[in-house]
Amino acid sequence: YSLSDIHQTLRSVSDLEIDEFGDVWLAGVPGLYRFTKQKSDWKYTPYSELFGASYIDQNISNKSNQILDHVFSSHTDRLYMGTKNGDGVLVYEIAQDSFWALRYQSGTHSTDVLITSLCEDEHGRLWIGTKKNGLLYYDIGQERIHKIDIGLDDGDPISALAYLPPHLYIGIIFEGAT
Repeated sequence: YSLSDIHQTLRSVSDLEIDEFGDVWLAGVPGLYRFTKQKSDWKYTPYSELFGASYIDQNISNKSNQILDHVFSSHTDRLYMGTKNGDGVLVYEIAQDSFWALRYQSGTHSTDVLITSLCEDEHGRLWIGTKKNGLLYYDIGQERIHKIDIGLDDGDPISALAYLPPHLYIGIIFEGAT
């Protein structure tokens, strides 16, 4: 792909990330681009192909609004992608070239989560800011997403997250930062 090809296909770029290998990742509508520094090559994966058609048919809630809104490169050789349509966090295992999804379970029900921001702490814990579900984190050992009560109302959207040891900084729309 050339940059003009990318412009034709990727209608909107929501986020970009440079991983530890110098590869550039572009997330947006309707999928994910990766520029591999070693090969000087662009690879495009449409949203619909991140997991395969059968997975999307069974698990993706809003097939017409397939937007990757955030992308975050982990020190654990994973790329985390937040979705804008409520599909939660998509995970790309870079070495295995495989995708899977993290879903937030509220009780026994899987809940649609609109991701607003992602960051990681020094323990490899993925922090997840959401539009309606507050602050969540992914526990790698338990392979489960947990909710943290930080005193927000359910409607208070988290707009930004940053981690600088030993503190997690949280931006909240219309509320400032904590």
